[in-house]
Amino acid sequence: MERLARVSFLPASAGLVLLLLLWTGQAFAGSHPDFSGVWELDLDAAGSTSMDALLATQGVGWIQRKAADTVEVTQTITQNGTTLTIKVEGGGQSKTEVLELDGKVQVRETENTGRVETRSFWSEDGKTIVTVSKYRTPDGKPAVWTTRRTLAGGGKVIVVDHEVKVEGGETLKAKRFVKKKS
Repeated sequence: MERLARVSFLPASAGLVLLLLLWTGQAFAGSHPDFSGVWELDLDAAGSTSMDALLATQGVGWIQRKAADTVEVTQTITQNGTTLTIKVEGGGQSKTEVLELDGKVQVRETENTGRVETRSFWSEDGKTIVTVSKYRTPDGKPAVWTTRRTLAGGGKVIVVDHEVKVEGGETLKAKRFVKKKS
């Protein structure tokens, strides 16, 4: 009888473990939303806020900060495995950023802030791409810029939440919405 009780307990416990894994999102950790496509910044979206104060922490000039809130921007995103490539075009300029979604630190140099350490990864629920960048403001203060990209509206909108924390200063936030073109 004791042996029979153990055998019937195993499938029940396996089912409980599977349910727990599904609930926490760990069973299908490799299954993430696909951000690939051509996207347009929606400057008129309700809830969209200015990037001005955040960009100022990186030493971006006044004209460029104002342009960030008025220039039409197109993003072409390609997602392959753990790599997200974002080509941004607008205002007569083009820039490509490659994010490795493995959580490992990528180091790059920028004109305004010098060394920037960035790491990108999926949120615990596997639905949001989180990018954390550490740098120094032009006046030398350590800062952390966190960007969270989440698909919404049935996959037709990317909600981009930005947060910058400057050591000894305030926390700055901005929100942008990017609509799928194709």
